[in-house]
Amino acid sequence: MPTTRNPRSGLCSDITREPLPGTVKTGRLIVAVEYPHGWGRDILDGDALGKDLAGQVKRWLKKYRAQLQFIRRPGRAGQVSAGEDSAAVAFIADAGATPPTLERLELPGGVRDLLEVDLSAPGAVPGAMRVDHPLLLVCTHGKRDQCCAVKGRPMAAALAERYGGDTGENVWESSHTKGHRFAPSMILLPHNYSFGDLDVPGASAMMEAVADGRLPVTGNRGRGTFDSPGQVAELAVAALLESQGEPPALGELTVEKYTAPEETAALSRNAGGAGVSSAEAYAAFSDAVDPALRRRAGELMTQRIEMKATGRYSELKELHRSGHFDAVRDYERAVKDAATAHGLGRRKDKKDKHARRNPMVRVWRAGESWIVTLESQTCHPVVSSCGDRPKDGRSWVAVDVRAEVSSAA
Repeated sequence: MPTTRNPRSGLCSDITREPLPGTVKTGRLIVAVEYPHGWGRDILDGDALGKDLAGQVKRWLKKYRAQLQFIRRPGRAGQVSAGEDSAAVAFIADAGATPPTLERLELPGGVRDLLEVDLSAPGAVPGAMRVDHPLLLVCTHGKRDQCCAVKGRPMAAALAERYGGDTGENVWESSHTKGHRFAPSMILLPHNYSFGDLDVPGASAMMEAVADGRLPVTGNRGRGTFDSPGQVAELAVAALLESQGEPPALGELTVEKYTAPEETAALSRNAGGAGVSSAEAYAAFSDAVDPALRRRAGELMTQRIEMKATGRYSELKELHRSGHFDAVRDYERAVKDAATAHGLGRRKDKKDKHARRNPMVRVWRAGESWIVTLESQTCHPVVSSCGDRPKDGRSWVAVDVRAEVSSAA
């Protein structure tokens, strides 16, 4: 069950009235490494690891497009360590794989050993062992926001006692998980679902559903492998199926952008004009632009790039003032005019505006699909962090969910 919020409390998670679905940071590859020492405000700002090592870890993460979480065991046990370079354990989750994978890796030298780990083949990382149970990370990063310490630590301790598993490694305290305004904030690996605004009974019900292989809806903020509209759409369909007694399994639903047939036809007409193919329209457009102007603009753009690359900013500024690069502007204008004349520009009509305001998402499950219509709505108050002033926010909300009938039916 959701927590009962006290609007007079100073905690941002007690004040915020923002819908949960659609608030998860997107990401496929997550690395959670044991680090029981001080995390600082940001685990890679140099306070925890030092500037040099933090910089190396950032480059390592960028190389593999991964995100990093520091974890520690709940309670006092998580504060005990033989030293900053002592042995640690790391978990590697590939949420985008089918099915998602979770691996456990020993790091004899601690965080520094991450730099030698090859993540080019997640699911088959050298030296790692597959893990067949989900992993729950509960944010307790008090230096980032006090909500996480006040609400996260008791939650992590309670869930670890009930669901920690034989090794005690199923539930961990974690560094910032994004969304402390929903504290206690949690990430479930390897699927990369995030949860928030749950009390201990509600979180326990969530863990029981996960143990049964079901996708929990209450408290679910969405899956990080989808963008914000996709997260909202998946949960809208999951809620519908749950109400019908057919709850989906974790990761069973997939999403994709949906374009209505009439919109597809309109786009085709805009691209090529009535009775004219897009290839023919593009050929006519190319002929309409003066070749001499195109060549001159290309030369000037190359010159501008070279001057920027060599730091000749003062000279570049003077040339701009003198009109030296006016041919580039003239070329850009000619391109736009020619594109419009040959029907290559997409017209901004009322249907386009409606599509932007009310995007549609298709949600799939084997043999079934649903079309979810979304709407951006104002929510108030939203408090990003404890101590911040309340503000207005925008959230995607599912306003219609309908089963799609296949043309073969």
